[in-house]
Amino acid sequence: MIGAKTTISDLSEISAAAQLCNLHYDNTRTSVLRVHNWSFARRQATLALYAAAAGTPENAAGTTPLPMVPWLYEYAYPVDCLRVRSVYQPNSQAAPIPFIISSDVDSGGNDIKVILTNQPQAILIYTKDIANPDLWDNEFADAMVASLASDLAIPLTGDKAIADGCFKAANATVLQARTTDSTETPSNRENIPDWVAVRGYATSSSADSGFINSVLG
Repeated sequence: MIGAKTTISDLSEISAAAQLCNLHYDNTRTSVLRVHNWSFARRQATLALYAAAAGTPENAAGTTPLPMVPWLYEYAYPVDCLRVRSVYQPNSQAAPIPFIISSDVDSGGNDIKVILTNQPQAILIYTKDIANPDLWDNEFADAMVASLASDLAIPLTGDKAIADGCFKAANATVLQARTTDSTETPSNRENIPDWVAVRGYATSSSADSGFINSVLG
């Protein structure tokens, strides 16, 4: 996509392209997953209770730990969750339940991420961290390619115009995905600011090199 005169056979190889991909790949992937409720990344799970307020059926005696007030229940944040979409009652078609994302400390004093809500036995709908490119849909793959290309364009080609064009292509693809989904599921429309590229790092994986080469073009 950026017109680089190189390809990557393995992300562990010693080359500028491989090193840059390792720098940006994983953070770019998780960022693009977070900006839209991609259907392929939707996951449902029963949340693991971490704390219940005193007087609730789960903690009638008021034993610590207790959730932060005014919330009745505090749940562990799933390790594979990139974005919380909604919280529901179990076996219910009712409207989503209010919640907030917060932090707490575990029994060892370590910081942990939690979900606070007043719903017992809460069901979470969330965006799962999907690393396998074979599971991505076409629009996500296009957005991922363009996003990564926008990060690689300047260091590999020195062309800011290419970088800007790739950024705009990524943004347009995400906006198109939102339009498509709002037409197919009008009750689940999103109101999210324009997508922006986020730079980060990644671990090496030869399984991703084929996908990477579509960026290098």
